[in-house]
Amino acid sequence: MSLMMFSSSSTWSRVAGVYAATATLVFWALPLRCLHVSQQQQQFTIMLDPAGDAQNVGRTIEDSFERSLTLQWAEAIKRDVETKCPEITVVLTRLPGEVVQPLQNANFANRLDVDFYLNLRVYQELGHKAGLALFTFSYGDDFINISPHLEQLSFLPVDQAHKKSALKSARYTSTLYQSLKKDVRSASLDIHGVITCPVKSLVGIAVPACSIELGLKHKDDWLRYVECLSDILIELAHQGMRS
Repeated sequence: MSLMMFSSSSTWSRVAGVYAATATLVFWALPLRCLHVSQQQQQFTIMLDPAGDAQNVGRTIEDSFERSLTLQWAEAIKRDVETKCPEITVVLTRLPGEVVQPLQNANFANRLDVDFYLNLRVYQELGHKAGLALFTFSYGDDFINISPHLEQLSFLPVDQAHKKSALKSARYTSTLYQSLKKDVRSASLDIHGVITCPVKSLVGIAVPACSIELGLKHKDDWLRYVECLSDILIELAHQGMRS
């Protein structure tokens, strides 16, 4: 059984263009595997978190909202990955019309103990070339003694949860970045380096996690990057299963 308990409150502040969290909440969790893995076949679980929900439409891209475009993008990636590789399970954090409560996705990801959590965001690109940026969570104080293989009930402050998987988060995000830079299907993108900062969408997540933000010159441009990103996620999953 897996539990998550939160107490006290959190204060949100704007830092370097993204929302940061200063949290006094308490995280109480026991990792849980919901997938039954056979000895013959390893499993890898990816959680896709499309930005927005029923109450948060996000940014406007032409005549559409971020919440609908990210959900379509996530659903298309899920179909492509699971069709090509049945050993990889892709879970979405929300359905159409669902309201996401604060820290709900962190609770979901930590309870399932997923192998990789990817937050998806889009915005209207006004520049000459569409951009793509990758983010990992950090307050800049990640060097503490937290075992990456906690297997027993433990107390961990929410603002330190990301430290449990900081090394894997960095490694997986680097794989995404290097693969996107090399893939000809993403040649039209201006791919920025990995940005490490207190990203609101990754607060409280103890599993390996990353956020990706894609600039769209037109609302349907996300379609160009479905197969590209799904193939890279498959590569990442296979690396993870070998390690």
